[in-house]
Formats: sequence, C-alpha cells, structure tokens
Amino acid sequence: MSISQVQNAPRRDRLRRESVIGLRICAGLMFALGFAVGLSRLNLNWAVWPIGAVCAVGLVLSFRWFLSLDEVARQAHYVSWFWGGSCGFAVAVALFVGAVLAPAGWLEQVLLPWWGGSPARAGFFTGALVATVLPVLGYVLWWMAFWLRRR
Repeated sequence: MSISQVQNAPRRDRLRRESVIGLRICAGLMFALGFAVGLSRLNLNWAVWPIGAVCAVGLVLSFRWFLSLDEVARQAHYVSWFWGGSCGFAVAVALFVGAVLAPAGWLEQVLLPWWGGSPARAGFFTGALVATVLPVLGYVLWWMAFWLRRR
C-alpha cells in the first residue's frame, strides 16, 4: 500500500458515505414519486421531469460511490454484471421464446388484467420489465454469491 492510498483513505470513506446517503435519499424519492404516480388519476406528464432529475442525481452519486471502491470491490462488480447480467438476460430470452411459442390466449389472459389496457401496452411493459429486472436480479445474486464465498 502506497502512502497516497493511506492519505486518500479518509477522503474515500467520506465520498463513499456521502454517496450512499445520497443514493438512499434518491431511492426514497423514487419510491415516493412512484407512489404518487400510482395514486394519481390525472395526466402523468408532470412526473417525467422529477423522476428524470432524481435518476440523473442518482447516476452521478453512483459514479461517485463506484470511484470510492477499492480494486477488489470494483472487480467484484464487473464480474457480477458480466455473469449475473448474462445469466439474467439468458432467462429473459428463454421467457421470450416461451412466450412466443405459448398460445397467445393464455398469455394475454394473464397480462392484460395486470397492465390493464391494450395487448400492445401489456406486451411493451412486460418486455421492458423482464429485460431490466432479470439481469439486475442476476447481478445481485451473483454479487451476493461472490462476496459470501470470499468471506
């Protein structure tokens, strides 16, 4: 360990602490905005700008947090995104193939009441949800396994 790493340790810890606090605030704001949108029966165009602003702040804070990590933690995140995201995406592709090969009536009966509306809207939102949630879920599971195995 070099002397510059020792001197930068308090700065790195402060940066990490501030970033985590900021990300928690962003998560709370996103939850509150999502709750407000869910309760609102009005036009939802008003929610685009606040949600976009919170996402932008969260992105900047996550960059700051990532820069505060040491090399081992960064490598763990790289590996987790590659393998976990790839496995999650493979599950998403398998679900897509299954949905294409399944009878359309069954799939529409499940999705339309959930998303409420047209088949195009239900298909779009389900695809967007599956394409984002499964790789993130794979990342989280791979990351947890990576760190639990190393402890």
